[in-house]
Amino acid sequence: MRNDIDYYYDVTPILDMNHFVELFLVSIALNGNLKEQSLKTYTIANLPVDYKNSIEKIMHSIDTGWAIEFANLIDINFYFETQADWELTFSKAIRDYLKKHYKNVEYDFEFDSIHIFFSQAEITYILNKYDQDCIKKMNHFAKLVLGFSKNRHLELLNKEVSKNAMRKYIRTSASTDSNFYKLDE
Repeated sequence: MRNDIDYYYDVTPILDMNHFVELFLVSIALNGNLKEQSLKTYTIANLPVDYKNSIEKIMHSIDTGWAIEFANLIDINFYFETQADWELTFSKAIRDYLKKHYKNVEYDFEFDSIHIFFSQAEITYILNKYDQDCIKKMNHFAKLVLGFSKNRHLELLNKEVSKNAMRKYIRTSASTDSNFYKLDE
């Protein structure tokens, strides 16, 4: 439901912040690559460094209805009333989760992402705590966060392709135009 200034109210999330973080990170990991390290199999959650911007784009997408779709996961009153506080609380909850569970974390300087390592057994254990509807919604949310995140390397490659295509077009146009003028002389 919405109140008079277009904020949502009376929607109670089923997850507190700590459980939101746990399921969010595992959902990000489910989109990662399976790796072999010695005898252990693990999955990497590649959390993009601009994850907060991605969440903001998702929550403020007016035409999609995502804010209300994810109201079961996120305390939208807290998010929309004091977004800065929500983001700070979220970041602290991630930090605390990583410390509490002794997570191995690496920063990827090439692609600006935070790698968090999960074992397959750990993922299975965590997923068994939640119902399928909650997992499905969080998976959708995680995919959107990853989709909205910017990969600077990919952006630069796209710019290079665009520049090269424009140069080729200009060269082709210039050579066609010069032949056109020669025919008129």
